[in-house]
Amino acid sequence: MSKRMAAGLALATVGVAALLVAGRLGPVRPVAAQTGTSLVVARERFIDGRSEGEVLLGDSVVTRIRSAAGGLTAAQRATTAAQRLDQALRDGKSSPDDVRVAQMNGEYVVMAGDQLIVTADTFHANVNRTTPRQLATAWRDNLARALARPISKICPIISVGSGVRVGLANVTGPAAQVHKAAFVGQLETTFQKVVRIRIFVPIKSKEGVDRVPQVNVNAYGDVKL
Repeated sequence: MSKRMAAGLALATVGVAALLVAGRLGPVRPVAAQTGTSLVVARERFIDGRSEGEVLLGDSVVTRIRSAAGGLTAAQRATTAAQRLDQALRDGKSSPDDVRVAQMNGEYVVMAGDQLIVTADTFHANVNRTTPRQLATAWRDNLARALARPISKICPIISVGSGVRVGLANVTGPAAQVHKAAFVGQLETTFQKVVRIRIFVPIKSKEGVDRVPQVNVNAYGDVKL
């Protein structure tokens, strides 16, 4: 089997596994503004017939919403928290050090920079047999660990200079950095006019080679155009 075929099978396996996980754990709703660029999702799960919402960064659950509030269901509250987190990461607040516990309107909250992510209300603290401050701290710690954890995702490969999509690549690295990788740029060169070399670079956008640090490409597959 060629390396190209092996890489293609690896990517297919990753995709199938993701579908199986989604089917087993319940509906999954991506909340990224641009499909395929975000690792933040909200999903709804039913526990003993009761709807709950979860916010995930990669495959890590960072917070679980167990009740409705403010006119929103538990799942809708989770979606709101996921959207806030997604925006904070897009604004560059993607380091574990950016995540903190603060007080807002007399309640303990989790912040990413100046962005409110979620409120640790009294009801959830009671359910978890803890205090609002301790619950907010636990959620903060969950998020900080998720940001530092190595993860992977699939990005479209584009031919640098033309922006034409030519395949898919699996990239790996810390969640805080992988989140920033929107595409993998493909650059071609030759060695002594004999050997063709292809270089793959995780990048933030089509408009130039703005490399994402600490992120590597470990598999790719071509698409015939």
